[in-house]
Amino acid sequence: MKPARLIPLFFLVAAHCLGQETPAEQVKTPAQALEVDFVLKNENPSLHEPLRADLSIVNSGTSDVTFDLGANYIDNIGGTITTPDGSKVAIHSPYQGGYAAIGKITIKAHDSWAFPYLLNEWYDFPEQGRYEVALHIPALPDPKPLMFTIGPRDEQKLKSLYADLVASASAHNAQVRLDSARALALAADPAAVPSLVKLLGSRDASAFASAAEGLARIADKASIEALLAAAADKDPFRRQTAAYQLQQARPRITDRALLKRIDAAIGTSVSPH
Repeated sequence: MKPARLIPLFFLVAAHCLGQETPAEQVKTPAQALEVDFVLKNENPSLHEPLRADLSIVNSGTSDVTFDLGANYIDNIGGTITTPDGSKVAIHSPYQGGYAAIGKITIKAHDSWAFPYLLNEWYDFPEQGRYEVALHIPALPDPKPLMFTIGPRDEQKLKSLYADLVASASAHNAQVRLDSARALALAADPAAVPSLVKLLGSRDASAFASAAEGLARIADKASIEALLAAAADKDPFRRQTAAYQLQQARPRITDRALLKRIDAAIGTSVSPH
């Protein structure tokens, strides 16, 4: 009698197992298969040094993924920067129109892509302390927030960094030249002035414009003297670019004699058009 009782029980258990659904594997969307990292390249950054970070994206999925970072690979990037006092500053694109690289990227399956960014494009980082940079790029997973501490100003380190940038601004690689000149243009420390003056002597129009912008940003006497000399250049582009940057720097100048010289240079150098 015992075997007869076991047979129905066996079929009952088997029927139950066959009727039970196996949990479906979660299928990742193409975007979910992307691993996004944002890493600061500077070790122990000091006040006023250029801050560089690499955005890297790995596609671990089986499909190609296309996304758009916007003009110059930066225009569609947003997010916030948390400053040492806890304030949050929105990240805005530095792109101001004109010629730009197309930021549409396709990463093939099991491939990766990376691009360097200059954080100073988004914020000046004007004080010591701990910062957090949280990026948001539409259609991509947000990378882990970038956290770092800016230490005291180190003049010798800054001079060395700025000198390296001047050297890189004449490199064979066009992107390296542009990036180096841009980093100098965003310098906010008098230690950059000798390097900017050297770059101002470049016959490359883009490098010259970056140097003039950087000198106007610092706007100390040495910077203004260099721009005044450039405003007397025979080349119309150099003359007008220097005059424009003198106009930008003028509100921060208090020396009356220097102001008169600036006004004279602006009056003779700026095209009425």
